[in-house]
Amino acid sequence: MNPMTRREWLWAFIVVEAACIALAFACGRDLNWDQFNYHLFAGMSVFQDRLAQDFFPASIQTYLNPLMYGPFYWMVHHEFHSFAISAAHAAVHALNVLFLYAIAREVMPARERYVKSVAVAAVALGCASALFVSELGTTFMDLTTAVPVMGAAWLLLRRAQTARGIWIAGALIGAAVGLKLTNIAFAAAAVLATLALGGSPRQMVSLGLRLGVAMAAGFLVSYGVWGWKLYNEFGSPFFPYFNSIFRAAEYGPTSMKFDRFIPFTLADWLLFPLRLVELKSWLYTETFAPDIRPLAVIAAGIAAVVSVAWRRPAPTTSIGAAQGRAENRRGQKWLGLFTLLSCLLWMVTSANGRYGLVWFMLLGPLALVLFHAVARPNIARVMLLLLLAVQTFHMLSPGNPRWNPQHWSSTWFEETVPERLRDEPFLHLTLGSLSNSYLAAFMHPQSSFVNLIGQHSLAVDRPGGDRLRKLLAEHAGRTRVLAPWSVLIGVPSPDSIPARHLDAVLDPLLLQVDFTDCLFVSSDGAELVSSMPALLPATSTPAAADDKSRKVMLSCALKPRGDHEPALEALRHRLEPVYKAFEARCPQLFRPAGTVPAYGQRVVSAYYMETGISLNVVQNKITYYAERQPVDTFIGNVDDVPRVVERFDCKRPRDGSREF
Repeated sequence: MNPMTRREWLWAFIVVEAACIALAFACGRDLNWDQFNYHLFAGMSVFQDRLAQDFFPASIQTYLNPLMYGPFYWMVHHEFHSFAISAAHAAVHALNVLFLYAIAREVMPARERYVKSVAVAAVALGCASALFVSELGTTFMDLTTAVPVMGAAWLLLRRAQTARGIWIAGALIGAAVGLKLTNIAFAAAAVLATLALGGSPRQMVSLGLRLGVAMAAGFLVSYGVWGWKLYNEFGSPFFPYFNSIFRAAEYGPTSMKFDRFIPFTLADWLLFPLRLVELKSWLYTETFAPDIRPLAVIAAGIAAVVSVAWRRPAPTTSIGAAQGRAENRRGQKWLGLFTLLSCLLWMVTSANGRYGLVWFMLLGPLALVLFHAVARPNIARVMLLLLLAVQTFHMLSPGNPRWNPQHWSSTWFEETVPERLRDEPFLHLTLGSLSNSYLAAFMHPQSSFVNLIGQHSLAVDRPGGDRLRKLLAEHAGRTRVLAPWSVLIGVPSPDSIPARHLDAVLDPLLLQVDFTDCLFVSSDGAELVSSMPALLPATSTPAAADDKSRKVMLSCALKPRGDHEPALEALRHRLEPVYKAFEARCPQLFRPAGTVPAYGQRVVSAYYMETGISLNVVQNKITYYAERQPVDTFIGNVDDVPRVVERFDCKRPRDGSREF
């Protein structure tokens, strides 16, 4: 093993921090979708208790642990320069690279002469990922929560011989789970890998107990306060997740599982490494992130197993040398087991690339170990550098990996909010999968936000209806709708198609738009146009809306209406059985059951967030839209529902087929 001295730690820290901050600067400011949806709002929730004030303002992400986003909101609120904000995030993210270097040093084969340079190459390979670069210095918290996981991995890899080391490692990884529940895959992998190499049954029991207690303590420290707040407000410490267990009244009795990327056939599982290599989006993440490293490591692993099986053990000249070699091999075995188990558990739980960044980073040191197992050191170095070169070229081929790269500016957001919205409290109803909850930070602090139609749509006659009615009653006469201007070109005009459609969406609440009271909110977030992807007919959006229009939101007052639109009431009664029939036919596809469809003037759309599928009705035609497909797919007519449902193949949207 090649442990680092304090001096080496210091120099590595300085170099890594400088390199990561420089790389973040080169990639630019990232105005990603999640910032507008929930990152900024979550950070605001750290400083303001808004659980009773809002209701699903950032859709289901509203109720994730907001602790990590607090610094982002604080810096935005105090108008830090955008690069300063990015640099602060990059400085934290860089700690992953530092631990990765330490891990590479620990597992370095004893016969390797160029320890430092080879470790650097292994680290570069571990970070040669479009996912890693896309998150570096951004508000995504996957790299932030990866820091305690990587620290725990380094401690456990070294076996952390002292009880203190085991306690620290367990607490770190438990805290990571509390900060982001998707890290549970790494917690389980760490326990299993450690126990597998734990020694005698007594030692394994002792290790398991210490790790378990430490993880529980770390989890309570990072999640306990937020979980208590959720419990007091909704009766569930994980609201709205795991609601099949906790049964909070404000959400349906279902436990959410997002399996958009999870392999669902044996062939999918076996071909998954090849799937990662493809230059396509929506394979294991929403963006282009081709990755050849898993396939290369699998090939090297198979070759290493064969090589070790046939290789004679090397003679040992001393007891000390034998012990050192045994410790080195144990560390290598732990790294391999932890990486493999993390990958498998990640695939089972989400297969979302952003949630698997830890094991993706560990591919660098693991490749180093495996290449040395199958070849002489000089050949292994060449293999490592060759893989690094190929992967770097492959991952950069789509261009800048940022989700939405923008220029650096004096502030992170460049918003212009009308004085009235800043000085007066309103209830703002937002529409669409992009909630735009970030705007709450720029409006009156007592304003309330509700994402009415989005990833999780709300209705007065569904779970959560009582709370929705209460908010509407409390803000009677002070309720506004917030929608993108680009999809409402021609408004204000009550007779326009978009305006009538907007009124149709609001009809279940007995509200309609007052176009005499509309205000504009400007933004530099060009992606705001995606707020209402399925709600408005295509003809309502100009073929070439100028860039300026894409950066404007329209806030209009709402006024009561006497009764529901008869035609819409009839349509709801007609289509409700249609949606129930498809949910019964394909319960694993159309989840959660009972999703609230948005009834518009010409389009009815239900978005099933767990699978990313939209089931739409457009002028008597039933279509579905899958995130991996570019266009809607026609599946039948409403008048022929029984036959259409019967012949619908629930696997088709999963495998990308568009033929029925």
